Amino acid sequence: MLSSRTLRTRAIKAWTSRAESSGWALPLNLARCLKFALFLPVIPRLFVIVFRYAQPLVMDALIRFVNDTATDTARGIWLISSAAITYIGMAASAAIYQRYIDRLRIMVRGALIGLVHDKAMKLPGKEAKSEAVTLMSSDIDSVESVGEILHDTWAYILEVVIGTMLLAARLQCVFADECIRCQAP
Repeated sequence: MLSSRTLRTRAIKAWTSRAESSGWALPLNLARCLKFALFLPVIPRLFVIVFRYAQPLVMDALIRFVNDTATDTARGIWLISSAAITYIGMAASAAIYQRYIDRLRIMVRGALIGLVHDKAMKLPGKEAKSEAVTLMSSDIDSVESVGEILHDTWAYILEVVIGTMLLAARLQCVFADECIRCQAP
């Protein structure tokens, strides 16, 4: 929920119930406070990865189809349909993923502003006018994209693993073909 009152209440509750103050206190409390919003982008991001890696497979099938002299109309229609599904799926899943990331960014910003505001209101008069309270907006701007960075990190690691496996499978086929050609008289 994007209600500022709800975000502020949940953030303050998570912050006051923390066990001890450490370097990970803020990220862990934000994760506890926004756990549902933190996991919403996972499935759309997985679909983005699936469609991204389906694209070269579809293109490879299309190239083989064009190079084949015996044309099959049904196979051509299937390939056109699979290409359309791949590109539409990639666009739709990327849009949904970005929507959830933007929503998470807004929720992180709302929770952090609520925490800073609560802390500033409890400070004595002279400390409340300090420069630290004035700089809260720039600090929050630098922290609000942490959700996107987190999701991009695990997704890029997964993409590297999948890409490496696909490349190894492709190179193994090429390597096996070259070995067979070298052994033939």
